[in-house]
Amino acid sequence: MKYLATPILEFVIAQPAHKLPVVFTLEECPLPDCSESPTDVLGEVLRLLKEGWIEAYVARGVDGKPRRVEIRYVTHSGRNYLENRNTGGQNSNSAMSLVRWVIAGLFVLGLILFWAFSRTASSQHEGQHLPAVSDLKADKTIPAPEPTPSLEPSATPDMSPAPVASPSPSATPIPKPMASPSPTPRKRVQR
Repeated sequence: MKYLATPILEFVIAQPAHKLPVVFTLEECPLPDCSESPTDVLGEVLRLLKEGWIEAYVARGVDGKPRRVEIRYVTHSGRNYLENRNTGGQNSNSAMSLVRWVIAGLFVLGLILFWAFSRTASSQHEGQHLPAVSDLKADKTIPAPEPTPSLEPSATPDMSPAPVASPSPSATPIPKPMASPSPTPRKRVQR
């Protein structure tokens, strides 16, 4: 019965606004050249309503079964179904889905590469670790690094630091400010 979906949707879209809603009943079928029984067509209209391809009002009988369906309009998903059916555009939906998956995959791959490169960059600086925040508390001191022993013996071990000469305050000359010449008064010109 899915073959009735396209003729029903096309028939409703082809109707001018003043002829809407299109009424399908158990007694008659408004589709031209329809060889199906009105009951089958009404069942297909109900399926289209359930799929969300049409917006319609369903009038039910006393027994609860649908007796009359008034189709108000075809929804966007119904129009998309017709476009894909008429243009063979089923591939366009799958192509868009494929493009979305490829973009998502590239994004995830970029995140993984960023994480890997940041890990390798931090492992290259292993000897330059900063102390943890818990090590920087006021009551703890950071131990000084111990000197590594050299394999070559030195002639005289020098354990004390070499004295550094510091300039004495009297040895440094203090520059004296130079007096700037005072401006000379201008002569008045008489007229």
